[in-house]
Amino acid sequence: MVDQMTCWGQEISMGALDALVKRLCASSIYRKTISSLLEKVPDLTCRLDQETLNVLVQKHSKKGYVHRAKAVLQGMLGRHLRVDSETHTALLMGLCKKGDLRGLTAYWKLARTNNWLPDLKDRKALFSRLCRRKRLNEALELFKALLVLYLNEVCDDFHVFHEELSAEGFTAPAKVLAKEILSQGYILSRSAHSHLIQEFCKWRSFREAAVVCDSMLAKDWVPPLDASLQLIPQLCRSGNFGKAVVLKDICLRDEPSAVVPLHCALIHGYFKSGWIREATSLFQETLAKDLFPSTEIRCSVSRLLSS
Repeated sequence: MVDQMTCWGQEISMGALDALVKRLCASSIYRKTISSLLEKVPDLTCRLDQETLNVLVQKHSKKGYVHRAKAVLQGMLGRHLRVDSETHTALLMGLCKKGDLRGLTAYWKLARTNNWLPDLKDRKALFSRLCRRKRLNEALELFKALLVLYLNEVCDDFHVFHEELSAEGFTAPAKVLAKEILSQGYILSRSAHSHLIQEFCKWRSFREAAVVCDSMLAKDWVPPLDASLQLIPQLCRSGNFGKAVVLKDICLRDEPSAVVPLHCALIHGYFKSGWIREATSLFQETLAKDLFPSTEIRCSVSRLLSS
Protein backbone atom coordinates (compact mmCIF):
# COMPACT_ATOMS: atom_id res chain seq x y z
CA MET A 1 0.00 0.00 0.00
CA VAL A 2 2.78 2.42 0.94
CA ASP A 3 4.61 1.58 -2.32
CA GLN A 4 1.50 2.38 -4.34
CA MET A 5 0.95 5.67 -2.54
CA THR A 6 4.58 6.64 -3.10
CA CYS A 7 4.22 5.92 -6.84
CA TRP A 8 1.22 8.26 -6.96
CA GLY A 9 3.06 10.94 -5.01
CA GLN A 10 0.87 10.52 -1.94
CA GLU A 11 1.88 10.25 1.69
CA ILE A 12 0.37 7.91 4.24
CA SER A 13 -1.34 9.76 7.08
CA MET A 14 0.07 9.54 10.62
CA GLY A 15 -3.09 7.89 11.87
CA ALA A 16 -2.90 5.20 9.22
CA LEU A 17 0.82 4.66 9.83
CA ASP A 18 0.29 4.29 13.57
CA ALA A 19 -2.46 1.74 13.02
CA LEU A 20 -0.38 -0.16 10.44
CA VAL A 21 2.69 -0.37 12.67
CA LYS A 22 0.61 -1.67 15.60
CA ARG A 23 -0.96 -4.34 13.43
CA LEU A 24 2.41 -5.40 12.06
CA CYS A 25 3.81 -5.61 15.60
CA ALA A 26 0.99 -7.98 16.47
CA SER A 27 1.74 -10.19 13.43
CA SER A 28 4.30 -12.96 13.07
CA ILE A 29 5.99 -11.34 10.05
CA TYR A 30 6.62 -7.98 11.64
CA ARG A 31 10.43 -7.80 11.33
CA LYS A 32 11.12 -7.43 7.61
CA THR A 33 7.79 -5.77 6.92
CA ILE A 34 8.17 -3.09 9.59
CA SER A 35 11.80 -2.42 8.71
CA SER A 36 10.87 -2.00 5.05
CA LEU A 37 7.89 0.19 5.90
CA LEU A 38 9.75 2.55 8.22
CA GLU A 39 12.65 2.89 5.78
CA LYS A 40 10.20 4.19 3.17
CA VAL A 41 8.86 6.93 5.45
CA PRO A 42 11.81 7.97 7.66
CA ASP A 43 10.41 11.47 8.20
CA LEU A 44 7.17 10.05 9.57
CA THR A 45 8.76 7.37 11.75
CA CYS A 46 9.94 9.86 14.35
CA ARG A 47 6.40 11.24 14.52
CA LEU A 48 4.65 8.00 15.45
CA ASP A 49 2.48 8.43 18.49
CA GLN A 50 3.49 7.49 22.02
CA GLU A 51 1.45 4.29 22.21
CA THR A 52 2.77 3.00 18.89
CA LEU A 53 6.38 3.69 19.80
CA ASN A 54 6.00 1.86 23.12
CA VAL A 55 4.60 -1.16 21.27
CA LEU A 56 7.45 -1.00 18.75
CA VAL A 57 10.18 -0.91 21.43
CA GLN A 58 8.57 -3.82 23.26
CA LYS A 59 8.34 -5.89 20.08
CA HIS A 60 11.93 -5.19 19.05
CA SER A 61 13.14 -6.05 22.58
CA LYS A 62 11.22 -9.30 22.85
CA LYS A 63 12.53 -10.46 19.46
CA GLY A 64 16.13 -9.68 20.44
CA TYR A 65 16.66 -6.57 18.29
CA VAL A 66 17.74 -4.45 21.23
CA HIS A 67 19.83 -2.02 19.15
CA ARG A 68 16.68 -1.04 17.22
CA ALA A 69 14.68 -0.87 20.43
CA LYS A 70 17.23 1.47 21.99
CA ALA A 71 17.26 3.69 18.92
CA VAL A 72 13.48 4.06 18.97
CA LEU A 73 13.48 4.69 22.70
CA GLN A 74 16.13 7.39 22.41
CA GLY A 75 13.86 9.13 19.94
CA MET A 76 10.99 8.90 22.42
CA LEU A 77 13.10 10.42 25.18
CA GLY A 78 14.15 13.21 22.82
CA ARG A 79 10.47 14.03 22.28
CA HIS A 80 9.77 13.75 26.02
CA LEU A 81 7.22 11.01 25.45
CA ARG A 82 6.12 8.70 28.25
CA VAL A 83 7.91 5.35 28.32
CA ASP A 84 5.61 2.67 29.72
CA SER A 85 6.75 0.38 32.51
CA GLU A 86 6.29 -2.61 30.19
CA THR A 87 8.62 -0.95 27.68
CA HIS A 88 11.42 -0.46 30.22
CA THR A 89 10.97 -4.05 31.40
CA ALA A 90 10.99 -5.51 27.88
CA LEU A 91 14.21 -3.68 26.95
CA LEU A 92 15.96 -4.64 30.19
CA MET A 93 14.99 -8.28 29.72
CA GLY A 94 16.17 -8.09 26.11
CA LEU A 95 19.53 -6.69 27.23
CA CYS A 96 19.83 -9.48 29.83
CA LYS A 97 19.03 -12.12 27.24
CA LYS A 98 21.61 -10.70 24.83
CA GLY A 99 24.25 -10.51 27.54
CA ASP A 100 24.84 -6.81 26.89
CA LEU A 101 25.92 -6.07 30.45
CA ARG A 102 27.28 -2.61 29.72
CA GLY A 103 24.04 -1.64 28.02
CA LEU A 104 22.08 -3.23 30.84
CA THR A 105 23.90 -1.22 33.51
CA ALA A 106 23.46 2.05 31.60
CA TYR A 107 19.80 1.48 30.85
CA TRP A 108 19.07 0.24 34.37
CA LYS A 109 20.25 3.60 35.74
CA LEU A 110 18.10 5.44 33.20
CA ALA A 111 15.00 3.38 33.98
CA ARG A 112 15.41 3.78 37.74
CA THR A 113 15.95 7.52 37.31
CA ASN A 114 12.52 7.55 35.69
CA ASN A 115 11.06 5.75 38.75
CA TRP A 116 10.49 2.55 36.80
CA LEU A 117 9.50 -0.70 38.46
CA PRO A 118 8.27 -3.81 36.66
CA ASP A 119 4.68 -4.92 36.93
CA LEU A 120 3.97 -7.63 39.44
CA LYS A 121 3.68 -10.28 36.72
CA ASP A 122 7.15 -9.47 35.33
CA ARG A 123 9.09 -9.21 38.58
CA LYS A 124 10.12 -12.86 38.91
CA ALA A 125 11.28 -13.20 35.32
CA LEU A 126 13.43 -10.07 35.44
CA PHE A 127 14.91 -10.93 38.85
CA SER A 128 15.78 -14.39 37.53
CA ARG A 129 17.54 -13.00 34.46
CA LEU A 130 19.49 -10.48 36.52
CA CYS A 131 20.72 -13.28 38.80
CA ARG A 132 21.70 -15.47 35.86
CA ARG A 133 23.74 -12.60 34.45
CA LYS A 134 25.39 -12.11 37.87
CA ARG A 135 23.94 -8.60 38.19
CA LEU A 136 23.66 -8.85 41.97
CA ASN A 137 23.42 -5.12 42.72
CA GLU A 138 20.58 -4.64 40.27
CA ALA A 139 18.79 -7.78 41.50
CA LEU A 140 18.93 -6.68 45.15
CA GLU A 141 17.92 -3.13 44.26
CA LEU A 142 14.95 -4.52 42.37
CA PHE A 143 13.94 -6.75 45.29
CA LYS A 144 14.07 -3.92 47.81
CA ALA A 145 12.12 -1.56 45.55
CA LEU A 146 9.46 -4.23 44.94
CA LEU A 147 9.27 -4.84 48.67
CA VAL A 148 8.15 -1.25 49.20
CA LEU A 149 5.57 -1.37 46.42
CA TYR A 150 4.24 -4.95 46.71
CA LEU A 151 5.04 -5.89 50.32
CA ASN A 152 2.58 -8.76 50.78
CA GLU A 153 3.09 -10.32 47.36
CA VAL A 154 6.89 -10.13 47.44
CA CYS A 155 7.07 -11.59 50.96
CA ASP A 156 4.76 -14.44 49.97
CA ASP A 157 7.00 -15.16 46.98
CA PHE A 158 10.20 -14.59 48.90
CA HIS A 159 11.33 -18.19 48.33
CA VAL A 160 11.30 -17.58 44.56
CA PHE A 161 13.73 -14.66 44.83
CA HIS A 162 15.79 -16.45 47.44
CA GLU A 163 16.14 -19.66 45.42
CA GLU A 164 17.35 -17.67 42.40
CA LEU A 165 20.12 -16.10 44.47
CA SER A 166 21.15 -19.42 45.96
CA ALA A 167 21.02 -21.21 42.60
CA GLU A 168 23.41 -18.68 41.07
CA GLY A 169 25.94 -19.03 43.89
CA PHE A 170 25.01 -15.86 45.79
CA THR A 171 24.82 -17.62 49.16
CA ALA A 172 26.17 -14.74 51.25
CA PRO A 173 23.76 -12.15 49.78
CA ALA A 174 20.95 -14.69 50.15
CA LYS A 175 21.72 -14.92 53.87
CA VAL A 176 21.82 -11.14 54.22
CA LEU A 177 18.50 -10.82 52.39
CA ALA A 178 16.89 -13.50 54.57
CA LYS A 179 18.11 -11.86 57.78
CA GLU A 180 16.87 -8.46 56.63
CA ILE A 181 13.44 -9.91 55.85
CA LEU A 182 13.38 -11.48 59.31
CA SER A 183 14.59 -8.38 61.19
CA GLN A 184 12.02 -6.13 59.51
CA GLY A 185 9.18 -8.53 60.32
CA TYR A 186 8.25 -8.81 56.65
CA ILE A 187 7.52 -12.56 56.56
CA LEU A 188 3.76 -12.98 56.46
CA SER A 189 2.61 -16.22 54.89
CA ARG A 190 3.03 -19.76 56.18
CA SER A 191 4.98 -20.77 53.08
CA ALA A 192 7.41 -17.87 53.56
CA HIS A 193 7.95 -18.88 57.20
CA SER A 194 8.53 -22.51 56.22
CA HIS A 195 11.04 -21.62 53.52
CA LEU A 196 12.92 -19.25 55.79
CA ILE A 197 13.27 -21.66 58.73
CA GLN A 198 14.51 -24.40 56.39
CA GLU A 199 17.11 -22.08 54.86
CA PHE A 200 18.37 -20.89 58.25
CA CYS A 201 18.72 -24.50 59.41
CA LYS A 202 20.57 -25.39 56.20
CA TRP A 203 23.01 -22.54 56.92
CA ARG A 204 23.18 -23.61 60.58
CA SER A 205 21.92 -20.16 61.56
CA PHE A 206 19.90 -21.67 64.38
CA ARG A 207 19.34 -18.46 66.31
CA GLU A 208 17.42 -16.99 63.37
CA ALA A 209 15.67 -20.33 62.80
CA ALA A 210 14.46 -20.25 66.41
CA VAL A 211 12.99 -16.76 65.88
CA VAL A 212 11.05 -17.97 62.84
CA CYS A 213 9.95 -21.05 64.80
CA ASP A 214 8.58 -18.86 67.62
CA SER A 215 6.68 -16.79 65.07
CA MET A 216 5.15 -19.90 63.51
CA LEU A 217 4.14 -21.41 66.84
CA ALA A 218 2.54 -18.10 67.87
CA LYS A 219 0.36 -18.39 64.75
CA ASP A 220 -0.46 -22.07 65.45
CA TRP A 221 1.58 -23.14 62.42
CA VAL A 222 3.64 -26.32 62.65
CA PRO A 223 7.24 -25.84 61.46
CA PRO A 224 8.50 -28.25 58.77
CA LEU A 225 9.57 -31.59 60.22
CA ASP A 226 13.06 -31.59 58.67
CA ALA A 227 13.82 -28.16 60.14
CA SER A 228 12.35 -29.13 63.53
CA LEU A 229 14.55 -32.22 63.73
CA GLN A 230 17.61 -29.99 63.31
CA LEU A 231 16.34 -27.27 65.62
CA ILE A 232 15.35 -29.41 68.62
CA PRO A 233 18.96 -30.39 69.56
CA GLN A 234 20.09 -26.80 69.02
CA LEU A 235 17.39 -25.47 71.34
CA CYS A 236 18.68 -27.87 73.98
CA ARG A 237 22.27 -26.70 73.46
CA SER A 238 21.19 -23.10 74.03
CA GLY A 239 19.37 -24.07 77.21
CA ASN A 240 15.86 -23.82 75.76
CA PHE A 241 14.82 -27.31 76.85
CA GLY A 242 11.20 -26.31 77.38
CA LYS A 243 10.92 -24.99 73.82
CA ALA A 244 12.56 -28.13 72.49
CA VAL A 245 9.99 -30.33 74.23
CA VAL A 246 7.11 -28.14 73.05
CA LEU A 247 8.36 -28.26 69.47
CA LYS A 248 8.74 -32.05 69.65
CA ASP A 249 5.20 -32.48 71.00
CA ILE A 250 3.63 -30.15 68.39
CA CYS A 251 5.38 -31.91 65.52
CA LEU A 252 4.41 -35.28 66.97
CA ARG A 253 0.73 -34.32 67.04
CA ASP A 254 0.98 -33.18 63.45
CA GLU A 255 2.99 -36.19 62.24
CA PRO A 256 2.56 -39.18 64.60
CA SER A 257 4.58 -41.40 62.26
CA ALA A 258 7.68 -39.28 63.01
CA VAL A 259 7.81 -40.46 66.62
CA VAL A 260 11.23 -42.13 66.26
CA PRO A 261 13.18 -39.22 64.74
CA LEU A 262 11.49 -36.68 67.04
CA HIS A 263 12.32 -38.61 70.20
CA CYS A 264 15.84 -39.22 68.93
CA ALA A 265 16.32 -35.51 68.23
CA LEU A 266 15.38 -34.63 71.81
CA ILE A 267 17.55 -37.42 73.25
CA HIS A 268 20.41 -36.14 71.11
CA GLY A 269 19.85 -32.60 72.39
CA TYR A 270 19.82 -33.74 76.02
CA PHE A 271 22.95 -35.82 75.57
CA LYS A 272 24.97 -33.13 73.77
CA SER A 273 23.93 -30.58 76.42
CA GLY A 274 25.20 -32.75 79.25
CA TRP A 275 21.77 -33.75 80.47
CA ILE A 276 22.67 -37.43 80.58
CA ARG A 277 20.02 -38.32 83.16
CA GLU A 278 17.24 -36.75 81.06
CA ALA A 279 18.54 -38.39 77.89
CA THR A 280 18.64 -41.80 79.60
CA SER A 281 15.19 -41.31 81.13
CA LEU A 282 13.62 -40.37 77.79
CA PHE A 283 15.37 -43.28 76.10
CA GLN A 284 14.00 -45.75 78.65
CA GLU A 285 10.56 -44.14 78.56
CA THR A 286 10.49 -44.45 74.79
CA LEU A 287 11.41 -48.12 74.93
CA ALA A 288 8.83 -48.79 77.62
CA LYS A 289 6.02 -47.46 75.43
CA ASP A 290 6.81 -50.23 72.94
CA LEU A 291 5.64 -48.04 70.06
CA PHE A 292 8.32 -49.36 67.74
CA PRO A 293 11.02 -52.06 67.75
CA SER A 294 13.69 -51.44 70.38
CA THR A 295 16.41 -52.14 67.81
CA GLU A 296 15.15 -49.22 65.68
CA ILE A 297 15.34 -46.66 68.45
CA ARG A 298 18.68 -48.04 69.69
CA CYS A 299 20.22 -47.77 66.23
CA SER A 300 18.83 -44.25 65.72
CA VAL A 301 20.11 -43.05 69.08
CA SER A 302 23.49 -44.68 68.55
CA ARG A 303 23.92 -42.87 65.24
CA LEU A 304 22.99 -39.54 66.78
CA LEU A 305 25.17 -39.89 69.86
CA SER A 306 28.18 -40.83 67.75
CA SER A 307 27.77 -37.81 65.47
